[in-house]
Amino acid sequence: VGNSDKAEVEGLVTSVTSTALFSVSGVAVDARSASFSNGSAGLVLGARAEVEGTLVNGTLIAKEVKLQATASSGKEIELNGTLSGLSSSSKTFVLRGVTVSYSNVARYDNGSEASLADGKKLEVKGQTTPNSSVVNATRIKFND
Repeated sequence: VGNSDKAEVEGLVTSVTSTALFSVSGVAVDARSASFSNGSAGLVLGARAEVEGTLVNGTLIAKEVKLQATASSGKEIELNGTLSGLSSSSKTFVLRGVTVSYSNVARYDNGSEASLADGKKLEVKGQTTPNSSVVNATRIKFND
């Protein structure tokens, strides 16, 4: 968070608004003026990306974006972070800026569905689906 003349983030794409606005490992990226060395077609949730640019008020203003792999139906993704935005009615929460559905969790470790609460530290494994910004959790591990 803050400002820096040189900044880089490498990790999984954790949210996609458009090819110009997305997040990598929870870091907001503004790629409106960026070059995509491998093209932008692979910019989907769960793709591995490397972004270089400058950091302005916590947003990485990208100069170059390299997409290393694309997500596809059934691709496993893992997220670690602090749960927020819990909605028991829609069975979703937010983790590192990614909406996670917990409606079909096969396994809970160190807790249960009843243990879900804002502020809990979790490790989530799940599946991505094309054209969706939601991860369908298959396993949730409580790290508190």
